[in-house]
Amino acid sequence: MKIFLAEKNVPGMTREEIVNFLEKGRMILRLGTLDSTTGGPVIHPVWYYFAYDRFFFFTDKDASKLRNVKRESAVYFTIDIDTRPYIGVRGKALLVLFLNPKRLSN
Repeated sequence: MKIFLAEKNVPGMTREEIVNFLEKGRMILRLGTLDSTTGGPVIHPVWYYFAYDRFFFFTDKDASKLRNVKRESAVYFTIDIDTRPYIGVRGKALLVLFLNPKRLSN
């Protein structure tokens, strides 16, 4: 995971604070994908699990977010809270699909 400040002149979180925020939080990740039909942007709210510097989430095999990332694996995301102090994490990633859950246990 690479860490960049979101804005100059605004103090950011340390790596440890970011990991703690992502591991301990019960927040929704907003996943930005490109629509597989129109190519336009789509935001998908998902519950996530963060471990090993990676996000994990499950989705239905017929979900639009799955169709979208099969076509274009580059995604954007944001996770934040709406109370003071306003903190959050945002970024971009390449999504890797595990279509066979048994593969995760090996």
